[in-house]
Amino acid sequence: MSGVPSESFSEVVAISEAMLCCAQQGEWMRLAELEIARRALIATTMHAPEAGQAEAYGVAARRLLALDQRTFELAQAGQTSLAKQLQTFNVGRNAIQAYARQRP
Repeated sequence: MSGVPSESFSEVVAISEAMLCCAQQGEWMRLAELEIARRALIATTMHAPEAGQAEAYGVAARRLLALDQRTFELAQAGQTSLAKQLQTFNVGRNAIQAYARQRP
């Protein structure tokens, strides 16, 4: 092999890039599906780099970590946003229920 990461490692990075796109677009279900596929790929194909590949793997690994960090940040922001929306819905629901109890 040359000094580039294996095809499977490159595929892991590509899936990670797709996961980031999903996070940016709020496509959380698709992101979860991609994460499952990525975990399976990692479990079945990842191995230690061969001689001469360590530097290329290091570059790819740093890219993977950066993608994961950004995806995680977006997921946290999405979770916070969703929690706020749910809280607003609960306030509205409680107001409707209180109004309904007051009606004769």
